[in-house]
Amino acid sequence: MFAPRQRLVIVTGKGGVGKTTVAAALARAEADRAGSATLVEFEGSTAAERALGDERQGVKTITINYLDALVGAISRMVSSRLLAKVVVQQRALARVIRAVPAIRELVALERVRALASESETRLFVDLPATGHAVDWLRVPAAAERFLRVGPAAKMCREILDQ
Repeated sequence: MFAPRQRLVIVTGKGGVGKTTVAAALARAEADRAGSATLVEFEGSTAAERALGDERQGVKTITINYLDALVGAISRMVSSRLLAKVVVQQRALARVIRAVPAIRELVALERVRALASESETRLFVDLPATGHAVDWLRVPAAAERFLRVGPAAKMCREILDQ
């Protein structure tokens, strides 16, 4: 279907241009070809399942929740899911996340990276509607340059490598 055969396919664009329909169609075609595929969308969207309609056989849908993605990213850094949950529940962190929206994109991309590493199937990612998708995908490189060392910088490098 695609050449070269990528395990992770990202579909992006502005809202209303049909990217969810394209992502669902690609996932459906992959499921027909290989027996299964995974379609990933983000919190606040249920369009992927609607786009698949009755044609869901073999296509697993996953919705990434930003708060859960943040807990997952922090738990990888501190090696404790419980500690990560405690950190995420702090009001100060909630203010930081609102002030630095790139954190949402970074942890969402980390979750996509983790899914791609864990999954046996090909992933089709329907990125959130934006006119700045290329900037969205540049977040890990910018964060890695800023952080340079430590577990968060390592996470950024792993996202970039994926």
